[in-house]
Amino acid sequence: MKKKILYASAILMAVTAISSCKQEPKMPTDAEIAQKVQDKYGAELKNLSDLKKMQCDETMNQQVSERLAAAAQATTPTK
Repeated sequence: MKKKILYASAILMAVTAISSCKQEPKMPTDAEIAQKVQDKYGAELKNLSDLKKMQCDETMNQQVSERLAAAAQATTPTK
């Protein structure tokens, strides 16, 4: 009797394990993926965007300085 119960419980456990393995994994939603990326790379992305903004500002400042220098040189009377 004990052997029958042991075999029955072993078979039940095996069937349960097999049926749980057949479940397909759930694909994450786009929102979950975006949140994971933000959690993992958020600080780096912010630093990169700040760096790009600084580079753009620096380029613009340089262009403005060059134009001001050209305008100042054009308005300066020559002797």
